[in-house]
Amino acid sequence: VFYKSQPTALNLAHNTIPEDSVWTSSPVVCGEPNMGDMDRPADGMMMEIDLDDVQPLTPPDGGWGWLIVLGSFMCMFLVDGVCFSYGIFLSELESTFGASKMQMTLAGSLLTGCYFMV
Repeated sequence: VFYKSQPTALNLAHNTIPEDSVWTSSPVVCGEPNMGDMDRPADGMMMEIDLDDVQPLTPPDGGWGWLIVLGSFMCMFLVDGVCFSYGIFLSELESTFGASKMQMTLAGSLLTGCYFMV
């Protein structure tokens, strides 16, 4: 049981509602009628549903979202793989390009720095 009190405050501790609240007993909610008492199974009774008539749920985008997730994972896998495995290739890059260790580590640092700035 709700008792009316101040029109601007909702006091749940004392079960009060404001006077400007709107209560309705309309049988229509969001444009769809509610299930009437005649459509509901009575307590203790079971409702029988034919499973052949039930359609499987399909994704709203046809599964395109999972392809986006896979593509994003592959991009991150490649970019992170290059950035974080740069040290493994460092000695080979030094001998191939004839550069000093400082020059090669500067290139790796710039690669990782630009990646994190984006």
